[in-house]
Amino acid sequence: MVIIEFLKNKLFNLDSRSYKMIINIFLSFLFKGGNMVINFILVPITINLLTSNEYGLWLTLSSIIAWFGISDIGLGNGLRNRFAEAVANNDKYKAREYVSTTYFVISVFIIIVWSLFSFINIYIDWTSLLNLDSTLKEDLSQTMFILISFFSVQFIVNIINTILYANQEPGRVAKNSFLGNLLVLICIQVLVLLKIKGSLVLFAIITNIFPLIVTLILTFIMFNGSLKDYRPSLKLVRLKYMNDLMNLGLKFFFIQISMIFILQSTNILITRLLGANEVTVFNIAYRYFSIPLTISLIIFSPLWSAFTDAYSKNDFNWIKKIYVKANYFMACIIFSYIIFFLLSDYIYNIWIGKKVIIPFKVSFLMMIYMIFLTYFSSFILLINGIGKLKIQLYLYVISAPIYIFLANILGTKYELNGIIISNIIIYLIFSFFTYYQLNKLINNKAKGIWNK
Repeated sequence: MVIIEFLKNKLFNLDSRSYKMIINIFLSFLFKGGNMVINFILVPITINLLTSNEYGLWLTLSSIIAWFGISDIGLGNGLRNRFAEAVANNDKYKAREYVSTTYFVISVFIIIVWSLFSFINIYIDWTSLLNLDSTLKEDLSQTMFILISFFSVQFIVNIINTILYANQEPGRVAKNSFLGNLLVLICIQVLVLLKIKGSLVLFAIITNIFPLIVTLILTFIMFNGSLKDYRPSLKLVRLKYMNDLMNLGLKFFFIQISMIFILQSTNILITRLLGANEVTVFNIAYRYFSIPLTISLIIFSPLWSAFTDAYSKNDFNWIKKIYVKANYFMACIIFSYIIFFLLSDYIYNIWIGKKVIIPFKVSFLMMIYMIFLTYFSSFILLINGIGKLKIQLYLYVISAPIYIFLANILGTKYELNGIIISNIIIYLIFSFFTYYQLNKLINNKAKGIWNK
């Protein structure tokens, strides 16, 4: 930290916003880098604990659970922007009211949704839905119940992460995630060494209980420490703020629905059209090529709330300066994808050996897909910080059904390659519109729908 203080005061003469951003980028690199290593180690270990087919099935079930993430009706992201605005205006009391209201409303929603799912789950035949062997029916039903139960509690507990993001402290979130995943890795490694036979139910418990415990501890520490001024209280629940939170939050809600429709339905489509083994192939390639994406998001994530702060204060000079640097950084990221592609066969061989074969075309198409996904996912965070969401909303809502149609047609004809091509088409369009709108906003030339 002494070195960083020197860089701040003597070498770069950084303003407080940029300084806070750099600190959190550093912490995010440290802990998200650790997370990437853990996730890479987990793949071959998990395939040893489960079979390749069971691992693909696990990824598919996780994709289904991701749909549960829309249960907050966008309140989480609504809180992120409104909290950042309140803090920027030095209104701690209002920020605390926003926090208290969000905790209360999301808790009510989650209890209702969990109750409904628990009842409906009894009657759902997941094997029929996913076109799988009927002998897996009971295991899948139990696994889904465990996943949805853990996810329900995590959904409420993870509000602390939204607050930390809004407070421009993503480094703490990364540390929290790292510790949870490290405990998961240690536990799974112990099971493998003891030669204990794995199951989907056991794997669901292990991968969820440790991150939950770590986040609960973090919540207690933060609300009794640096965030004590924003500690939630039933006395400060203001249902009148629901409109304020949901006015922005509902836009995020519909964006979330469509985003999940595109990103998470991929595993489900692959399972139905091609089988669970192909889900494993897709996700190994995706995980490998997602390294530059993760690095990019580490850099761009702190910019969301920083842009909210700067835009609230009309500090366009700072915004333009950061945007120019962001474009240079993105050029480096795109170049890194080419290097990753050239090294892909060599890395696959070291990483997973011959357990799963990743075809050349899958790697090439995945590289193209991830370039567009990285550009869009990174720069859209800046637009989210500014809060101009209508173009993004329309893009996602219109593109979601188009993607499902394309993926089914191209997936049937060209198998896994066709499904990846469908993703490329969608995110190429998204990237173009993101580039156009962001340039208008940053140069203060956005009018009409581009400024909504």
